[in-house]
Amino acid sequence: MYKSEPKAHRIVQIWFEVFFYSVVIFAILWFLKSSYHTRAGIIDSIFPVTRGKYWYITSYFGMLIFVPFLNVIVNHVNRNTACMVLIIFFIVVITLPVFLFNHGDPYNLLKGKDMFGLMLYYLMGAFIGKFDLDKKISKKVLAWIVIGCIGISWLSKIMIVAINEHFHLLLNSDFLTKNTFVAPTILLSAAAIFCFFPELKLNKVTIKVIEFLAPATLGVYLIHTALIDAYLQYWVMIPGRDNMNPIFLFIILILVTVLVYIVCSLADYIRIYLFKLIHIKHLSIFLGKIIDRWIEKTILSLNKIFDN
Repeated sequence: MYKSEPKAHRIVQIWFEVFFYSVVIFAILWFLKSSYHTRAGIIDSIFPVTRGKYWYITSYFGMLIFVPFLNVIVNHVNRNTACMVLIIFFIVVITLPVFLFNHGDPYNLLKGKDMFGLMLYYLMGAFIGKFDLDKKISKKVLAWIVIGCIGISWLSKIMIVAINEHFHLLLNSDFLTKNTFVAPTILLSAAAIFCFFPELKLNKVTIKVIEFLAPATLGVYLIHTALIDAYLQYWVMIPGRDNMNPIFLFIILILVTVLVYIVCSLADYIRIYLFKLIHIKHLSIFLGKIIDRWIEKTILSLNKIFDN
């Protein structure tokens, strides 16, 4: 996105999808649970973005507002400055707060679930794209970075649990595994995965599968966040999991995850079909053009005011 600006019609189309699932899933939960019979719940379902019903969507729309300014930074900064910014970001904003916990989080970014966090991650991705950092590191090195980061994360948990039991301490054993949005090992492995895929050679069958699944990706997130996390999570819990063989539990967990993904994808393809029937894409383009014209007129009016 750093080479272009957000298109109004695309943003409108995303909003329609979010609105659709927000209202439909709220209607389902209304019949399933009496606790959803509230005025606040109705308002939240009608205004899902501004009411923060989906944290990522709210943060994403907020980030889009600043994308033109972020793109100016990306397109006018040199590689040395970009590397310096990324290093400072990684140390000061990510690494120190995680290791120092709540006492060392001056930017309140431990959760990473806000517009500011997405703006920083946007800059990371844009710098990687602009300076072709993904092409300068071999696939083997990137794979080892991912494996190493995962290993360090979980080994730290095991070691800290052992230290706590031996020395009767209360150190946080989850600081590299629970803070998944901002833990340095998680962020570094995510960047490595991000760099791994642009030059990856895929066969035609794999590409077709990806092209088939990709349109439903956002829908999977919206459905599982609003419906499964809110209400059905106890239905997909694994009975007796605390006493189960860890390897067997892991296999069941993967199967449940795949099942949830497939069911949510199929549900979203019904939504995609309905949107085609009522021409939501054309409506989004029409509304997008109106928004673009309104923005252009507003900018011209402001320029006249400033000139005067």
